[in-house]
Amino acid sequence: MGLGEWLAAQTEAQQYDSEVQRVRTKSAELAATHDEVLNILREYGAGETTAQALVRDMMADRELWLKVNEVFDVRNTKSC
Repeated sequence: MGLGEWLAAQTEAQQYDSEVQRVRTKSAELAATHDEVLNILREYGAGETTAQALVRDMMADRELWLKVNEVFDVRNTKSC
């Protein structure tokens, strides 16, 4: 591996770590995210009771909730 490839890999790793940290920091804003996820689940056809239960269960597991936020952040970024 050449120096350029190594530097590119280092930069990519740093960007990933930075993104993970950003998502962890953002997870403090759970109330707004809660409503966003509910709306997305409704768009996919989930009923109110089901959507509420899914969000409640996902929020109970912090790591899962962070992963859900990452997925929905990617979805929102691609639509911009």
